Amino acid sequence: GLRGSVVRAMASDDALTSRFSSHPGDPVLAAHQLVAELAQLYYEAPNGITPRAVMAAAPPGWNDDPQFVGALLGSLEGNPVVQAVTTSQLFALFPNPATCRSGCRLRSGGSSGLPVAEIIAQRIRVNGFAVSTVGAHALTVQLSDLVLGGESAVLRPAQQSAVLAGAGAAIEAQFGQLAVEGGRAVTLTSHSGQVPITIRSTAPYPVVATLALSSDKLLFRNGLGQWSTGIVLQPRISNVVEVQVQTRSSGVFRLDVNLLAPTGPVRLAKAELTVRSTSSSVVGVALTVGAVAVLAVWWVRTSMRRRVKRKVDEAEEEAIAATPADGPMVSGRPAGTTEPP
Repeated sequence: GLRGSVVRAMASDDALTSRFSSHPGDPVLAAHQLVAELAQLYYEAPNGITPRAVMAAAPPGWNDDPQFVGALLGSLEGNPVVQAVTTSQLFALFPNPATCRSGCRLRSGGSSGLPVAEIIAQRIRVNGFAVSTVGAHALTVQLSDLVLGGESAVLRPAQQSAVLAGAGAAIEAQFGQLAVEGGRAVTLTSHSGQVPITIRSTAPYPVVATLALSSDKLLFRNGLGQWSTGIVLQPRISNVVEVQVQTRSSGVFRLDVNLLAPTGPVRLAKAELTVRSTSSSVVGVALTVGAVAVLAVWWVRTSMRRRVKRKVDEAEEEAIAATPADGPMVSGRPAGTTEPP
Protein backbone atom coordinates (compact mmCIF):
# COMPACT_ATOMS: atom_id res chain seq x y z
CA GLY A 1 0.00 0.00 0.00
CA LEU A 2 0.95 3.69 0.00
CA ARG A 3 3.26 5.04 2.65
CA GLY A 4 1.32 6.25 5.64
CA SER A 5 -1.78 4.27 4.76
CA VAL A 6 -3.43 2.09 7.39
CA VAL A 7 -4.00 -1.58 6.70
CA ARG A 8 -6.40 -3.47 8.87
CA ALA A 9 -4.94 -6.89 9.47
CA MET A 10 -4.80 -9.61 12.05
CA ALA A 11 -1.93 -11.99 12.62
CA SER A 12 -2.49 -15.68 13.25
CA ASP A 13 -1.42 -17.25 16.51
CA ASP A 14 1.52 -19.66 16.06
CA ALA A 15 0.46 -21.82 19.02
CA LEU A 16 -3.00 -22.27 17.53
CA THR A 17 -1.58 -22.98 14.09
CA SER A 18 0.59 -25.78 15.49
CA ARG A 19 -2.50 -27.53 16.86
CA PHE A 20 -3.78 -28.33 13.38
CA SER A 21 -1.03 -30.92 12.87
CA SER A 22 -0.03 -31.73 16.45
CA HIS A 23 -1.47 -35.27 16.26
CA PRO A 24 -1.47 -36.55 12.66
CA GLY A 25 -2.65 -39.98 13.78
CA ASP A 26 -5.52 -38.62 15.89
CA PRO A 27 -7.14 -35.57 14.24
CA VAL A 28 -10.01 -35.57 16.74
CA LEU A 29 -7.59 -35.16 19.64
CA ALA A 30 -5.81 -32.33 17.76
CA ALA A 31 -9.13 -30.51 17.29
CA HIS A 32 -10.01 -30.85 20.96
CA GLN A 33 -6.60 -29.51 21.96
CA LEU A 34 -7.16 -26.50 19.72
CA VAL A 35 -10.45 -25.78 21.49
CA ALA A 36 -8.73 -26.20 24.87
CA GLU A 37 -6.07 -23.69 23.78
CA LEU A 38 -8.81 -21.22 22.88
CA ALA A 39 -10.47 -21.76 26.26
CA GLN A 40 -7.13 -21.15 27.92
CA LEU A 41 -6.88 -17.76 26.18
CA TYR A 42 -10.30 -16.88 27.51
CA TYR A 43 -9.41 -17.80 31.09
CA GLU A 44 -6.39 -15.51 31.02
CA ALA A 45 -8.82 -12.60 31.22
CA PRO A 46 -12.39 -13.92 31.38
CA ASN A 47 -15.56 -11.85 31.13
CA GLY A 48 -13.88 -8.71 29.83
CA ILE A 49 -15.94 -5.71 28.77
CA THR A 50 -14.29 -5.36 25.38
CA PRO A 51 -14.22 -8.38 23.05
CA ARG A 52 -11.03 -10.29 22.39
CA ALA A 53 -10.26 -12.35 19.33
CA VAL A 54 -7.57 -14.60 17.95
CA MET A 55 -7.02 -16.06 14.50
CA ALA A 56 -6.25 -19.73 14.02
CA ALA A 57 -4.80 -20.28 10.54
CA ALA A 58 -3.96 -23.72 9.21
CA PRO A 59 -0.25 -24.27 8.45
CA PRO A 60 0.94 -24.33 4.83
CA GLY A 61 0.33 -27.64 3.10
CA TRP A 62 -2.24 -28.78 5.66
CA ASN A 63 -4.99 -31.01 4.29
CA ASP A 64 -8.41 -30.39 5.76
CA ASP A 65 -9.09 -33.67 7.52
CA PRO A 66 -12.88 -34.23 7.77
CA GLN A 67 -12.54 -35.71 11.27
CA PHE A 68 -10.57 -32.66 12.47
CA VAL A 69 -13.02 -30.18 10.96
CA GLY A 70 -16.04 -32.08 12.26
CA ALA A 71 -14.66 -32.33 15.80
CA LEU A 72 -13.61 -28.65 15.77
CA LEU A 73 -16.96 -27.31 14.58
CA GLY A 74 -18.82 -29.64 16.92
CA SER A 75 -16.83 -28.39 19.92
CA LEU A 76 -17.36 -24.73 18.96
CA GLU A 77 -21.10 -25.07 18.42
CA GLY A 78 -22.83 -23.78 21.51
CA ASN A 79 -19.51 -23.32 23.35
CA PRO A 80 -20.09 -20.94 26.31
CA VAL A 81 -16.49 -19.69 26.22
CA VAL A 82 -15.40 -19.50 22.58
CA GLN A 83 -17.44 -18.31 19.61
CA ALA A 84 -16.48 -18.96 16.00
CA VAL A 85 -16.88 -15.98 13.63
CA THR A 86 -16.14 -15.20 10.01
CA THR A 87 -13.41 -12.75 8.95
CA SER A 88 -15.96 -10.01 8.27
CA GLN A 89 -17.57 -10.50 11.67
CA LEU A 90 -14.14 -10.47 13.26
CA PHE A 91 -13.16 -7.04 11.91
CA ALA A 92 -16.63 -5.70 12.70
CA LEU A 93 -15.93 -6.39 16.38
CA PHE A 94 -13.11 -3.82 16.31
CA PRO A 95 -14.25 -0.63 14.56
CA ASN A 96 -11.27 1.23 16.03
CA PRO A 97 -8.39 -1.28 15.96
CA ALA A 98 -5.31 -0.61 18.07
CA THR A 99 -1.75 -1.74 17.65
CA CYS A 100 -0.74 -4.68 19.75
CA ARG A 101 3.04 -4.64 19.64
CA SER A 102 3.79 -6.97 22.53
CA GLY A 103 1.25 -9.65 21.69
CA CYS A 104 -2.20 -10.14 23.14
CA ARG A 105 -1.41 -13.05 25.43
CA LEU A 106 0.05 -13.19 28.92
CA ARG A 107 3.81 -13.30 28.76
CA SER A 108 6.34 -14.09 31.45
CA GLY A 109 8.96 -11.62 32.57
CA GLY A 110 8.67 -7.87 32.36
CA SER A 111 7.33 -5.75 35.16
CA SER A 112 4.34 -7.98 35.88
CA GLY A 113 6.39 -11.04 36.87
CA LEU A 114 3.34 -13.25 36.51
CA PRO A 115 4.05 -17.01 36.78
CA VAL A 116 2.48 -17.48 33.37
CA ALA A 117 3.48 -21.12 32.93
CA GLU A 118 1.78 -22.08 36.20
CA ILE A 119 -1.32 -20.03 35.37
CA ILE A 120 -1.67 -21.66 31.97
CA ALA A 121 -1.12 -25.15 33.39
CA GLN A 122 -3.79 -24.74 36.06
CA ARG A 123 -6.22 -23.07 33.64
CA ILE A 124 -5.93 -26.06 31.33
CA ARG A 125 -6.66 -28.41 34.23
CA VAL A 126 -9.66 -26.36 35.37
CA ASN A 127 -11.01 -26.40 31.83
CA GLY A 128 -10.49 -30.17 31.69
CA PHE A 129 -12.37 -30.54 34.96
CA ALA A 130 -15.19 -28.31 33.70
CA VAL A 131 -15.81 -30.35 30.54
CA SER A 132 -15.52 -33.66 32.41
CA THR A 133 -17.92 -33.11 35.27
CA VAL A 134 -21.71 -33.11 35.18
CA GLY A 135 -23.55 -30.98 37.72
CA ALA A 136 -20.40 -29.54 39.33
CA HIS A 137 -20.55 -26.00 37.92
CA ALA A 138 -20.28 -24.36 41.33
CA LEU A 139 -17.14 -26.35 42.11
CA THR A 140 -15.68 -25.39 38.74
CA VAL A 141 -16.24 -21.72 39.52
CA GLN A 142 -14.49 -22.10 42.88
CA LEU A 143 -11.47 -23.78 41.28
CA SER A 144 -11.36 -21.11 38.59
CA ASP A 145 -11.46 -18.38 41.25
CA LEU A 146 -8.53 -20.03 43.04
CA VAL A 147 -6.45 -19.84 39.90
CA LEU A 148 -7.62 -16.30 39.30
CA GLY A 149 -6.42 -15.41 42.80
CA GLY A 150 -2.92 -16.42 41.77
CA GLU A 151 -3.02 -13.71 39.10
CA SER A 152 -3.64 -10.94 41.62
CA ALA A 153 -1.38 -7.94 41.09
CA VAL A 154 -1.27 -7.22 44.84
CA LEU A 155 0.69 -10.45 45.45
CA ARG A 156 4.40 -10.91 44.99
CA PRO A 157 5.52 -13.58 42.49
CA ALA A 158 6.32 -16.03 45.30
CA GLN A 159 2.85 -15.51 46.80
CA GLN A 160 1.23 -15.92 43.41
CA SER A 161 3.06 -19.25 42.94
CA ALA A 162 1.92 -20.37 46.39
CA VAL A 163 -1.71 -19.56 45.59
CA LEU A 164 -1.45 -21.40 42.27
CA ALA A 165 0.10 -24.40 44.01
CA GLY A 166 -2.87 -24.46 46.38
CA ALA A 167 -5.23 -24.27 43.43
CA GLY A 168 -3.37 -27.15 41.80
CA ALA A 169 -3.71 -29.22 44.96
CA ALA A 170 -7.46 -28.55 45.05
CA ILE A 171 -7.81 -29.64 41.42
CA GLU A 172 -5.69 -32.74 42.07
CA ALA A 173 -7.94 -33.64 44.99
CA GLN A 174 -10.88 -33.75 42.59
CA PHE A 175 -8.95 -35.85 40.07
CA GLY A 176 -7.84 -38.12 42.92
CA GLN A 177 -11.41 -39.33 43.31
CA LEU A 178 -10.95 -41.25 40.06
CA ALA A 179 -8.69 -44.29 39.90
CA VAL A 180 -8.05 -47.00 37.34
CA GLU A 181 -7.32 -50.33 38.99
CA GLY A 182 -3.89 -51.34 37.74
CA GLY A 183 -1.02 -53.60 38.71
CA ARG A 184 -2.98 -56.77 38.00
CA ALA A 185 -2.79 -59.48 35.34
CA VAL A 186 -5.54 -60.66 33.02
CA THR A 187 -5.18 -64.12 31.45
CA LEU A 188 -6.55 -64.96 28.01
CA THR A 189 -6.89 -68.57 26.90
CA SER A 190 -7.39 -67.73 23.23
CA HIS A 191 -6.09 -65.23 20.69
CA SER A 192 -8.88 -62.76 21.48
CA GLY A 193 -10.92 -61.96 24.53
CA GLN A 194 -12.38 -59.32 26.82
CA VAL A 195 -10.18 -57.36 29.21
CA PRO A 196 -12.15 -55.70 32.04
CA ILE A 197 -11.04 -52.14 32.86
CA THR A 198 -12.25 -51.12 36.31
CA ILE A 199 -12.48 -47.41 37.14
CA ARG A 200 -13.44 -46.43 40.66
CA SER A 201 -15.16 -43.10 41.24
CA THR A 202 -15.73 -41.71 44.72
CA ALA A 203 -16.80 -38.34 43.32
CA PRO A 204 -20.35 -37.21 44.11
CA TYR A 205 -20.95 -36.21 40.48
CA PRO A 206 -20.93 -38.11 37.17
CA VAL A 207 -17.78 -37.79 35.06
CA VAL A 208 -17.62 -37.74 31.27
CA ALA A 209 -14.23 -38.94 30.04
CA THR A 210 -12.30 -40.62 27.26
CA LEU A 211 -10.80 -44.03 27.93
CA ALA A 212 -7.58 -44.32 25.89
CA LEU A 213 -5.72 -47.63 25.63
CA SER A 214 -2.38 -48.42 24.01
CA SER A 215 -0.11 -51.45 23.73
CA ASP A 216 2.92 -52.46 21.68
CA LYS A 217 1.77 -56.08 21.26
CA LEU A 218 -2.01 -56.09 21.62
CA LEU A 219 -4.51 -55.16 18.91
CA PHE A 220 -7.86 -53.57 19.63
CA ARG A 221 -11.14 -53.79 17.74
CA ASN A 222 -9.95 -51.18 15.23
CA GLY A 223 -7.00 -53.40 14.31
CA LEU A 224 -4.47 -50.95 15.79
CA GLY A 225 -2.37 -50.77 18.94
CA GLN A 226 -4.28 -47.68 20.13
CA TRP A 227 -7.96 -47.30 20.86
CA SER A 228 -10.20 -44.84 22.68
CA THR A 229 -13.86 -44.52 23.54
CA GLY A 230 -16.05 -42.10 25.42
CA ILE A 231 -17.46 -43.25 28.75
CA VAL A 232 -19.64 -41.87 31.55
CA LEU A 233 -18.57 -42.76 35.09
CA GLN A 234 -21.36 -43.00 37.59
CA PRO A 235 -20.68 -41.49 41.03
CA ARG A 236 -19.47 -43.49 44.02
CA ILE A 237 -19.25 -46.88 42.30
CA SER A 238 -16.77 -49.04 40.40
CA ASN A 239 -17.36 -48.73 36.67
CA VAL A 240 -16.26 -51.68 34.50
CA VAL A 241 -15.56 -51.33 30.78
CA GLU A 242 -15.02 -54.53 28.76
CA VAL A 243 -12.42 -54.04 26.04
CA GLN A 244 -11.93 -56.49 23.17
CA VAL A 245 -8.26 -57.29 22.51
CA GLN A 246 -6.41 -59.67 20.22
CA THR A 247 -2.97 -61.24 20.57
CA ARG A 248 -0.69 -62.48 17.82
CA SER A 249 1.10 -65.03 19.97
CA SER A 250 1.29 -66.31 23.52
CA GLY A 251 3.20 -64.31 26.09
CA VAL A 252 2.90 -61.45 28.57
CA PHE A 253 1.97 -58.00 27.26
CA ARG A 254 1.67 -54.53 28.76
CA LEU A 255 -1.52 -52.49 28.47
CA ASP A 256 -1.44 -48.75 29.25
CA VAL A 257 -4.73 -47.22 30.37
CA ASN A 258 -5.33 -43.46 30.43
CA LEU A 259 -8.49 -41.69 31.53
CA LEU A 260 -8.61 -38.31 29.75
CA ALA A 261 -10.90 -35.31 29.72
CA PRO A 262 -13.21 -35.43 26.68
CA THR A 263 -11.52 -32.32 25.28
CA GLY A 264 -8.02 -31.07 25.86
CA PRO A 265 -4.83 -32.79 27.02
CA VAL A 266 -5.91 -33.26 30.65
CA ARG A 267 -5.33 -36.71 32.15
CA LEU A 268 -7.65 -37.64 34.98
CA ALA A 269 -6.12 -41.00 35.92
CA LYS A 270 -3.82 -43.69 34.56
CA ALA A 271 -2.77 -47.29 35.21
CA GLU A 272 -0.88 -50.20 33.70
CA LEU A 273 -2.26 -53.72 33.28
CA THR A 274 -0.62 -57.00 32.29
CA VAL A 275 -2.31 -59.27 29.76
CA ARG A 276 -1.10 -62.87 29.70
CA SER A 277 -2.01 -65.01 26.70
CA THR A 278 -1.72 -68.80 27.03
CA SER A 279 -3.04 -69.58 23.55
CA SER A 280 -0.86 -71.31 20.97
CA SER A 281 -0.48 -70.13 17.42
CA VAL A 282 -1.53 -72.22 14.41
CA VAL A 283 2.10 -72.76 13.44
CA GLY A 284 2.97 -73.83 16.98
CA VAL A 285 0.08 -76.29 17.08
CA ALA A 286 1.08 -77.72 13.67
CA LEU A 287 4.69 -78.14 14.77
CA THR A 288 3.59 -79.82 17.98
CA VAL A 289 1.25 -82.22 16.16
CA GLY A 290 3.98 -83.00 13.62
CA ALA A 291 6.48 -83.72 16.34
CA VAL A 292 4.04 -86.02 18.11
CA ALA A 293 3.31 -87.85 14.82
CA VAL A 294 7.02 -88.36 14.09
CA LEU A 295 7.57 -89.62 17.62
CA ALA A 296 4.64 -92.03 17.31
CA VAL A 297 5.94 -93.47 13.99
CA TRP A 298 9.41 -93.88 15.46
CA TRP A 299 7.99 -95.63 18.54
CA VAL A 300 5.86 -98.03 16.44
CA ARG A 301 8.76 -98.93 14.17
CA THR A 302 11.13 -99.42 17.08
CA SER A 303 8.58 -101.57 18.91
CA MET A 304 8.05 -103.78 15.80
CA ARG A 305 11.78 -104.22 15.29
CA ARG A 306 12.24 -105.20 18.92
CA ARG A 307 9.32 -107.61 18.72
CA VAL A 308 10.73 -109.33 15.59
CA LYS A 309 14.19 -109.52 17.12
CA ARG A 310 12.72 -110.96 20.31
CA LYS A 311 10.90 -113.69 18.34
CA VAL A 312 14.09 -114.59 16.44
CA ASP A 313 16.03 -114.79 19.67
CA GLU A 314 13.36 -116.96 21.26
CA ALA A 315 13.37 -119.32 18.24
CA GLU A 316 17.15 -119.68 18.41
CA GLU A 317 16.99 -120.35 22.12
CA GLU A 318 14.34 -123.03 21.58
CA ALA A 319 16.44 -124.71 18.84
CA ILE A 320 19.48 -124.75 21.07
CA ALA A 321 17.50 -126.16 23.94
CA ALA A 322 16.12 -128.99 21.76
CA THR A 323 19.61 -130.21 20.66
CA PRO A 324 21.00 -133.21 22.90
CA ALA A 325 24.21 -132.61 24.77
CA ASP A 326 26.07 -135.73 23.24
CA GLY A 327 25.26 -134.82 19.68
CA PRO A 328 22.75 -136.32 17.19
CA MET A 329 21.59 -140.01 17.50
CA VAL A 330 21.24 -142.52 14.56
CA SER A 331 19.13 -145.72 15.05
CA GLY A 332 19.42 -145.38 18.77
CA ARG A 333 23.25 -145.25 18.66
CA PRO A 334 25.51 -142.31 18.79
CA ALA A 335 26.65 -141.20 15.41
CA GLY A 336 30.11 -142.48 14.34
CA THR A 337 29.88 -145.88 16.21
CA THR A 338 29.60 -149.44 14.76
CA GLU A 339 28.03 -152.55 16.13
CA PRO A 340 30.62 -155.21 17.31
CA PRO A 341 30.81 -158.39 15.30
